[in-house]
Amino acid sequence: MPKYFLLLLLFLITIVFFACEKNYDLSGVSSLPAQPVVEGYIENGVPPYVILTNTFSLFGNLTLANVSNIFIHDATVTVTGGGQTFNLQEQKIIYNGNSIYVYLPNNVNDTGKINTAYDLNITLKDGSKITAHTSILTPPLIDSLWYANRSASSTDSLVRLYFKRHDNAATKDFYRYFTKTNSQQFLPGNVQGLISVFNDEYINGDTYTWPINRGIDRNDTSANQFKHPFYFMKGDTVTIKLCAIDYNVYDFWLTADNAYGNTGNPFAAPSNVKSNVNGALGVWCGYAAFYMPSKTKGFVIPK
Repeated sequence: MPKYFLLLLLFLITIVFFACEKNYDLSGVSSLPAQPVVEGYIENGVPPYVILTNTFSLFGNLTLANVSNIFIHDATVTVTGGGQTFNLQEQKIIYNGNSIYVYLPNNVNDTGKINTAYDLNITLKDGSKITAHTSILTPPLIDSLWYANRSASSTDSLVRLYFKRHDNAATKDFYRYFTKTNSQQFLPGNVQGLISVFNDEYINGDTYTWPINRGIDRNDTSANQFKHPFYFMKGDTVTIKLCAIDYNVYDFWLTADNAYGNTGNPFAAPSNVKSNVNGALGVWCGYAAFYMPSKTKGFVIPK
């Protein structure tokens, strides 16, 4: 499960960007009705899961004591694709000491399959319908993975990681990547700033080498992880997760990452996060995931 899950915060962030020369009238914002927010994922070999929440007032008091009130309970959630239907049940999970509610299939063998389209259908208690569509495409294979020292100094402990792969010339491709360092969870990549996605506009049909920047923990607001965001350390064990995604998922993460990265920037233009969900905000995300070296074994950088 991703380390940050409250996507509603991203949507709240997008409505409060202040440009230098224009004032925005926010009167009435606090009285807007709550909207449902969907965060759902399905990956090859992994059971789908869905988190349902309500948006929270920008001027409200969101605390650990009332965060559980944002979750949407007792919804009917199904995932259909590849001739199968998965029924997801609401389950309470303790995460970082807090209770969150996740819709999961009871059968652990209800997992995503490559080259398969999946429809998400949700019925809320009031009868409201939410739908979304995504696909698990073909996983993007990585040919090789290696590191290079940042400098020739024997006391420099920082290295850069690179992978090499071939891009399919016959298709327009979109990607999102993650890194796992030592005992960390998989963290969304850092292509440029906080952008975790890229496309093949300039590499279509090429065999290319790509530098891998360390994933960024969006929950960590300290400056420490941004001290050397492009580098890993000698002695680290690193696993790369590269995912092929469809355009709508790419567009969501591109705009969500931009909105997150621009928070508090007075020079940033207002931006809207582009949802691929009908009847709600959020994302239904299909990941065709390839792990390098493997899902259970990392790449050890010698000390």
